Amino acid sequence: MEETRKLDEKKIHFLIDGFPRNEENLQGWTTIMDGEADVKFVLFFDFSNEVCINRCIERGKSSGLTDDNRASLEKRIHAPSSHCMRNRARCALWMPRAVWTR
Repeated sequence: MEETRKLDEKKIHFLIDGFPRNEENLQGWTTIMDGEADVKFVLFFDFSNEVCINRCIERGKSSGLTDDNRASLEKRIHAPSSHCMRNRARCALWMPRAVWTR
């Protein structure tokens, strides 16, 4: 964000995608961005695992990402670190000021 703002001071709105994935991510963000960013809301997409997997597999057809395959995606979904983004209640505890949109 800082580099983008240096290039164009008019850019003041950012979309942070897929974040935070866990509490450590959020703590790092809070430490680095304190006073720099005002989180207005969190957009929480609540899809089934199968929908998420299929969307990533489609993305993988053109993204070049080697981990956009069923085995990697299923492992990622079931990893403990992914639970924050899949558990709205836990995310809400970490970001109490956010307005949750579903």
